Amino acid sequence: MDAFIVSFEVVAPLLVLMALGVLLKAVKLIPEGAFLIMNKLIFYLGIPALVFLSIISSDAPIWGYGGFALWIASAFIIVFVLLLIIVPRFEKDNSRRGVLVQGMVRSNDAVFGLAVAGAFLGEENLAVMSFAVALSVPILNAMGVLALEIFRGEKIRPLKMLLNIIKNPIIIAVLLGYIVRYTGIGLPTVILVPLGHLSNMCTPLAFIVLGGILTFKSVKDNRAALLWVSLVKLLILPLLAVSVALLMGYRGDMLLAILVLFGAPTAMSSFPLACGLGGDTTLAGEQVAVTTALSLFTMFLFLFFLQLGGVL
Repeated sequence: MDAFIVSFEVVAPLLVLMALGVLLKAVKLIPEGAFLIMNKLIFYLGIPALVFLSIISSDAPIWGYGGFALWIASAFIIVFVLLLIIVPRFEKDNSRRGVLVQGMVRSNDAVFGLAVAGAFLGEENLAVMSFAVALSVPILNAMGVLALEIFRGEKIRPLKMLLNIIKNPIIIAVLLGYIVRYTGIGLPTVILVPLGHLSNMCTPLAFIVLGGILTFKSVKDNRAALLWVSLVKLLILPLLAVSVALLMGYRGDMLLAILVLFGAPTAMSSFPLACGLGGDTTLAGEQVAVTTALSLFTMFLFLFFLQLGGVL
């Protein structure tokens, strides 16, 4: 019963916040365009502030994460390669192939993952999760671009891809966090207090925005594809990843990070990327909506059973 209560207390408030976003859009109190602007605010200010503060306040040494980092990177690469082989066997349309691959592999770990980990561990204990997000963001962004470019048939530009990764605000926040932490630079209150306010607003605003952005206009037309994306993204991949991680001895914070990296819904940024690189934009948007709506229930189940097993 304790495991059920803890899991419910993590997931239920997030579901309420998403429902609030849906309601605000339905009654037209906030226009849809405003949700997209707020999403940029979260991405460029809220998440970087949350990640930065969690790193400078942590005592965990970065050099203790070497094996963990290698595990995450290797797992994502294996999954990506397998999807590049498997998806074309079932989908003949190139404009959908890349969209399906990135829909199954790219996770909304920055918003969804940090929120779940913060609700479960407390936002002051996110050093491991922040490290995992910082590692996964460039890897998954690169994979999203590669998947779409490969099936679009045009030349891949590695330099442009690298520059986009370097300019990512989450990556910049992580680097600054470790610089401040290991150089011992003391930040004045006039900086720390605003960063704290930005960090505190990140999770509630992010889930309200998620609810406001969701749209299910073409689910019926894409139901088969969406079913497979949801099964792979929310059940099969996290189940495999967590099972292997348990066999390798991962527990606690690291196991939770692995769960949310592989079990979070499809990244919201996969939609604009598909728009820019010639993918099926309708399918790309529906993947985000459907997996986000279902992810809170699948995440609840994973948290419940892992707590019941005493590994979280």
